[in-house]
Amino acid sequence: MSKTKKIFLVNTDPSQNEMLKAYINEHFKFEIVTFTNIEDAIRNLDLPPNVIILDYAMLDVSSALLFKKFKKSAPACFLIALSDDDRLETISEAYQQGFYEIISKKSVGYIRVKNSLTHILNVIRLNKALAFYKKLAWVIIGFIILALTIFILYNHYYVNTPSTQSF
Repeated sequence: MSKTKKIFLVNTDPSQNEMLKAYINEHFKFEIVTFTNIEDAIRNLDLPPNVIILDYAMLDVSSALLFKKFKKSAPACFLIALSDDDRLETISEAYQQGFYEIISKKSVGYIRVKNSLTHILNVIRLNKALAFYKKLAWVIIGFIILALTIFILYNHYYVNTPSTQSF
């Protein structure tokens, strides 16, 4: 996996994509790819993103199905929705669809995007550290089992073997 984190920005308004891209570039070192429709973003999943920031209003029935397929194929990708609709039903629906964060466009959205991305980077780092320590734990357990096996075999064959000398 490459060290540079990748973000897909998906919004029908290219100027909003560019403004958010500029804001993110001020605060982070991400590779950012912009799209004006969901279908293009899904077609480019061979460039696996770490984060997708999507205008929630773009999700119609057909793109929602594509989006579910994407979420199944890339479960480690964090999904952030930007929405004009801050009703509880909309937010609840977005979380049920697998979004990590839903950010209202009416509020101070860019600051929330920055906070979400900071948190996501921390989660990615912690997951990497956890994977390393899991591997390390298995290596240590393997060495302990090997040492115990050698000790038991040595004890069985050399220490507890009756002496062949007779008195």
